[in-house]
Amino acid sequence: MLHIEKAKLDDLQWINFQYEKIDFISSHLDNEEIGIAYFNGQKAGLGRLVKVDENTFEMGGIYTLEDYRGKKIADSIVAFLIKEARKLQIQNVYCIPFEHLKPFYSKHGFQEVVDLAAVPKQVIDKYNWCLEQYDIKTLLMKL
Repeated sequence: MLHIEKAKLDDLQWINFQYEKIDFISSHLDNEEIGIAYFNGQKAGLGRLVKVDENTFEMGGIYTLEDYRGKKIADSIVAFLIKEARKLQIQNVYCIPFEHLKPFYSKHGFQEVVDLAAVPKQVIDKYNWCLEQYDIKTLLMKL
């Protein structure tokens, strides 16, 4: 049985422990919506929406724990976060996935951004940081 719950403050230590393991930026809940996937009652994965401005979120930190891979957990997390963004009536949702994940995000409605002119500076800065930080090519996509 798989379900997703919004993270609470007492989940933060677990969340950041997971992100530390994979060299992702730590979370804090003051400007983020974080979803935690539970598989048969156990924490199995997570993802987040980071508020950039009143109309913009950046989706990221999608991670499935190794023991739970192949169970469509990342799909469920992304779908949950998209639903949360829509509930909050957020106009722009960006993500910066590794290039090989393009088909995964495309099936959720994300498209590669070609014209960076309308993209908020904070998102561009993170995208450029990712391009420098990771050996794997990253893309900028928008819902």
